[in-house]
Amino acid sequence: MAFHMKMKLSYLILLISILSIGCKNNNHLFKLVDKESSGIDFSNNIKINDSINILDNEFTYNGAGVAVGDLNGDGLQDIYFCGSQVENKLYLNKGGLKFDEVIDKSNAQKKKGQWSSGVTLVDINSDGKLDIYVCNTMLSDSALLRDLLFVNQGNDKEGIPQFKEMGSEYGITDNTQNSISTFFDYDLDGDLDLFVAVNFIDMQYPNQYMTRIPNGKSPTRDLLFRNDFDSTLGHAVFTDVSIDAGIVWGGYSHSCLINDFNQDGFPDIYVANDYLSNDLLYINNKNGTFTNRVAEILKHQSFSSMGSDMADINNDGYQDLFVVEMLPADNKRKKVNMNPNNYNHYLFTEQYKYEYQFVRNTFQVYQGINPKNNLPLFSDIAFLAGTEATDWSWSPLLADFDNDGYRDLLITNGFPKDIIDHDFGAFRNSISSSLITRGELLNMIPEVKIPNFIFKNNSKRIF
Repeated sequence: MAFHMKMKLSYLILLISILSIGCKNNNHLFKLVDKESSGIDFSNNIKINDSINILDNEFTYNGAGVAVGDLNGDGLQDIYFCGSQVENKLYLNKGGLKFDEVIDKSNAQKKKGQWSSGVTLVDINSDGKLDIYVCNTMLSDSALLRDLLFVNQGNDKEGIPQFKEMGSEYGITDNTQNSISTFFDYDLDGDLDLFVAVNFIDMQYPNQYMTRIPNGKSPTRDLLFRNDFDSTLGHAVFTDVSIDAGIVWGGYSHSCLINDFNQDGFPDIYVANDYLSNDLLYINNKNGTFTNRVAEILKHQSFSSMGSDMADINNDGYQDLFVVEMLPADNKRKKVNMNPNNYNHYLFTEQYKYEYQFVRNTFQVYQGINPKNNLPLFSDIAFLAGTEATDWSWSPLLADFDNDGYRDLLITNGFPKDIIDHDFGAFRNSISSSLITRGELLNMIPEVKIPNFIFKNNSKRIF
């Protein structure tokens, strides 16, 4: 069982670290900027009831997304927050880390009742102004599941950007439960295509072994949309080409990355998948199609993969890959939360043709191209780097925070309720749990308090 909170963009986690990592020593790299000073008071509060709670829906606390970019063209970075049950918010940067909330004035609010899960900023029509793409999830109402594309119409007289929701006009009509989106030019025709990571629980036991059939019929299959310009409309129209393009594997996607893994000039797709579903590495075939080659590229993966990031951590000119999981750092939490090794797991992995996965973070360092198949080779150094266990982790960011020439690692952590606590699980399954109310059982779930991790890169590869 695992959970994920989606975070995107390089600026994002740096900003969160500025806002969230407090210190009393002025020698510390970051300091807390409180809401009274910044004007940012967004809180993704979840109201629990009989139908929305962690016992019935494992994604209840997964959170939403945040994106950072200059939306009004004044040279300052603005912030768009997604909300689950609460409304989304847009903060314009006024300088000096002070912000004004303007989402209603900007007409960039989600529909009433929508559960937003991720946001990406992109200039979709190449007019020099950033637009906003919002993913939605959780609900069964198909009308509320459609993603939203807010196209930037320019600033009003007060300098506030104005948006028009044009998802349907641009061909965004699917009603899947989506995690996050990314835009990239997969066919190198000069415009931005769209990849959407899909994530919802489609079965009672998502860790159950079953025959894997890459036929595109899985309800948890991701989506690829080709950008086709419509001269009559004067803008792009997205066409779902997922099946024809080879996007056919199912999975519980928490994050996706675009990178030219095999150095052939064409962008490839990495998808981090939760639960038993393997991660995917779609290699671009340079003809409009992709093939999942992850088994030939990675020797193993994180089991319940969450967030992911890529950067050159050893300054050799090539991108390396970091993926977070949920292995606790201390021995007590390992015993309380983790299951023992099971030999049947390895037997079933072979029988059902899954790739090997382990319950820990993985740090895949690029080792070059295999001349036998022209695919990249990676080696996992997470244990050597000391970054394998960071507990309930959501998203990593590789960035040079102290400007010493080497990229450091920030990992954001946390979750309100420790639903995987073994003691709670034993009580929940006992006859005693039938003697208390649902509300009392929910209140008995232990709380989780896990700090974020920052790893300083002390040399080329060791943290």
